[in-house]
Amino acid sequence: MFYDANGKLASKELLYQRMRNHIQTVMTRYKDKIYAWDVVNEVIDASQPDGLRRSLWYQIAGEEYIEKAFEYAREADPKAKLFINDYNTHESAKGQALYNLIQRLQAKGVPIDGVGHQTHVSLYYPTIAEIENSIVKFKALGLETHITELDMSVYSDNSQKYETFPDNLKTKQATLYKQLFDVFKRHKDTVTSVTLWGKDDSNTWLRTSPVARNNWPLLFDERLQSKPAYWSVIESSPPPTIPAVPTGVAANAGSAAVDLSWNASTGATSYTVKRASASSGPYAPVATVTGLSYTDSAVINGVTYYYVVSAGNTAGTSANSAPPVSATPQQGTPGNLALQYRAADTNASDNQMKPFFIIKNNGTAAVPASSLKIRYWFTIDGDTPLTFHSDYAALGNTNVLGSFVKLNTPKTGADYYMEVSFSAAAGSIPAGGTSGDIQTRINKNDWSSFNEANDYSFDPAKTSYANWSRVTLYQNGQLVWGTEP
Repeated sequence: MFYDANGKLASKELLYQRMRNHIQTVMTRYKDKIYAWDVVNEVIDASQPDGLRRSLWYQIAGEEYIEKAFEYAREADPKAKLFINDYNTHESAKGQALYNLIQRLQAKGVPIDGVGHQTHVSLYYPTIAEIENSIVKFKALGLETHITELDMSVYSDNSQKYETFPDNLKTKQATLYKQLFDVFKRHKDTVTSVTLWGKDDSNTWLRTSPVARNNWPLLFDERLQSKPAYWSVIESSPPPTIPAVPTGVAANAGSAAVDLSWNASTGATSYTVKRASASSGPYAPVATVTGLSYTDSAVINGVTYYYVVSAGNTAGTSANSAPPVSATPQQGTPGNLALQYRAADTNASDNQMKPFFIIKNNGTAAVPASSLKIRYWFTIDGDTPLTFHSDYAALGNTNVLGSFVKLNTPKTGADYYMEVSFSAAAGSIPAGGTSGDIQTRINKNDWSSFNEANDYSFDPAKTSYANWSRVTLYQNGQLVWGTEP
């Protein structure tokens, strides 16, 4: 395009000949199919006296090449709308340079119909006000406005890098996208088109430029699923989907009771517990609850019961959990132990955990406390040293010992457990009696926060003591209560 047969810069006449031929060829091919063209793109350099980039176009023909491009485009398709397009038009100096150029073109009668703002933005800049001010500024020229290459990087600089898209940034992006489209709609008399620069996050230039890293700048994610940003733009909430089948269902028998627990299903607002007298069913509902546990007290000792759980919301109900779990409640016998739990601190995101326990001896013989150990399963959320406290114990604070064990293989809801044990001085738990309160507390040595929301043993609904199968009790090293994760 820019050089003649001798390898020297082409003359202005040769450059225009080639330009006209290119524009005629492309625009004629798509005539009546493409209604608008970016005729001139990225020609502004605010550091130059006249605001124009010193490209080879400029070096050969000066500003005139811009005029000729529009003239040839109008000639090729008189019905098409012709735009000049650039990036960072919100910046004061660059925006003014583009504005001045358009005024010069209009004064010469150059056929220009609109200005394109690329609008490659981020979560941190520019401000919404800067973008709106730019739209208003060019609106005064009587031109249409197109948003031509919209995307929104999640980074503030080139040193940042995320492996996954943080939830707080998803929310921030959704808010900013909504604010942007609110601006576009406020100026719908001039903003006639908005084009996203890509269809989904796996197909974006921002994954390779300015550095190679994950980025999530668009309205659909890598799996072509709509993001919160999409729903904010269309001003609607995503339709609910039927929850997944509950997993981790466990049943523990007591005397005339069966304690059931399960893992949370994404999107579920309730869970239905169903019971049968045979594993093949039929299963009949016995309760619908909003939490992750239920105690079935309408049972008879010595009878085996089978259970499944389904999850539900306004979209419908999941299939039943599988396979069924079973339990056979029994009358209390010597050494028949149960462990009760309550959450003394229900704030899942503060800097301490406060699981309280009571050990019940349903048997007919006393049980030495020193033969027992309690395990409370949790996620540490940052591998930081921990401190154990026994704030109160009916067995005696000094007789209650605590330690922490890191799991070799993390499990759902747990990568650590707290183990509570008792010295010989704690004495015995009498037949038919209890240990009384065992009030424990955990904190990190740096006092950073936990995230207990999905911890295996944490249940904020248990603010009063209740049997809980997700805390485990061991007698002489053997599991006698609860289900490990």
